[in-house]
Amino acid sequence: MKSIFVPFITMVSLFLSCHSKRIEFTRGIGIYPGNPAEDFSPDLRTDNDTYRNLAHLRAAYHSSSYDYNLTAQLVTDGIITEKVPAYISLETNHGPVPKNEREWVLDHVTGSAITVDGNDIWVQFECGGEEQVPEISSIAVNGLYSYDESESKGWNFRLSGSDNGTDWVILAENSGSGLPGYKRPNPFEEMLKNMKKDSTGKPINPFADFFGPTDPNEPKPSFSFNFRPPVPRRAMDETFKFSKPVAYRYYRIDLNAPCAPSWDIGDLNFYNEVGQVEMAPSHRFNSAWMSAGAGEEWITVDLG
Repeated sequence: MKSIFVPFITMVSLFLSCHSKRIEFTRGIGIYPGNPAEDFSPDLRTDNDTYRNLAHLRAAYHSSSYDYNLTAQLVTDGIITEKVPAYISLETNHGPVPKNEREWVLDHVTGSAITVDGNDIWVQFECGGEEQVPEISSIAVNGLYSYDESESKGWNFRLSGSDNGTDWVILAENSGSGLPGYKRPNPFEEMLKNMKKDSTGKPINPFADFFGPTDPNEPKPSFSFNFRPPVPRRAMDETFKFSKPVAYRYYRIDLNAPCAPSWDIGDLNFYNEVGQVEMAPSHRFNSAWMSAGAGEEWITVDLG
């Protein structure tokens, strides 16, 4: 009797559940799951009286930026400007200088230099974007260059200015009959003077005895020591003084020296009659994004 009663109760329960009111276990994604009367979450309502920037200080991403200052984050910083942001461009006779090297000539560190190969080169600097460019009375160029004493001496440096990058006016010109710049201390040269030489006049390798006698049939090492002296280099610190202050957007420096196959331009320092003028765009900041001009550009703002 007990075994019959249990299945009967199970069938009755199943029959009643099929005819009872359907139970909702979820109200859908984004809907408060509990009692609506106990829902205290905020409601989104239209406010026509208060202006609020939903993108203020939100993360922003860009397709590209002209430099590391004019990035997409300036679109959401809340600073409104109608001015074109300041920017610079740097170009040599080999083409435009990459973005990450563009301000090396303005960082006041001679060691961070752009390298230009050739004995007749030029470096062109553009100050763009601003309505009014600063007045300049002199420009100093410093850096290093390698030289070959077997080549002819003599050098000519010229600095020109332009408003459009096409029509140039010579502002200053320096020249000489010897080697430009001044000689750098060379510790390797002093070391080679005191180094012992073999019968042919070549310096003896001081590490030869360190390894001991060698067997001509044994494997050769994968490395060797090179005691050739480094390429001789000289330093230059040339100043171009103008007859009167000028305010050009473009400045171009032509460096010609037959003895110099390669140049490292460390700094371009600009001066007016008061003192040094900072030409880096970060010193004349305007809050705006500027793309690199690589084609179709975009900005994405994450509203959270």
